[in-house]
Amino acid sequence: MNRTRSHAESTSRRPQQILLVLMAVLCSITAARCQNAASYQVGTILEVKEHQPTGNEDSTKRYDISVKVGNTAYLVLFTPQAGSNIAEYKTGLDFPVLVEGKTLKFADALGRPMTVPILSQKQLSKGSPQ
Repeated sequence: MNRTRSHAESTSRRPQQILLVLMAVLCSITAARCQNAASYQVGTILEVKEHQPTGNEDSTKRYDISVKVGNTAYLVLFTPQAGSNIAEYKTGLDFPVLVEGKTLKFADALGRPMTVPILSQKQLSKGSPQ
């Protein structure tokens, strides 16, 4: 009778063991992916100005936005959705950003990914707010 019980116990534990192994494998894969993913950093909006279009540009409302990331200030060109002026009220906001080459990526208020071009960048002295 003990033999029957131990066989039943080992059979009932098998799915749990398989589940634990699968969870460990999934955790390892997730950790490996996170290490390869690009690192987001905190960006702080320093200044928002309405963009002055050049002769080649249309009249779409755009903003020149200065964003501090680490010891670098990036000037990006942001085009809001039609009719929105929400960018004008975001000075001082901290949000996660990803700097990739000549672009800055972030999520909008609804969590949608946004990519904006970097117009220029300058190094800031340590401790400098701008």
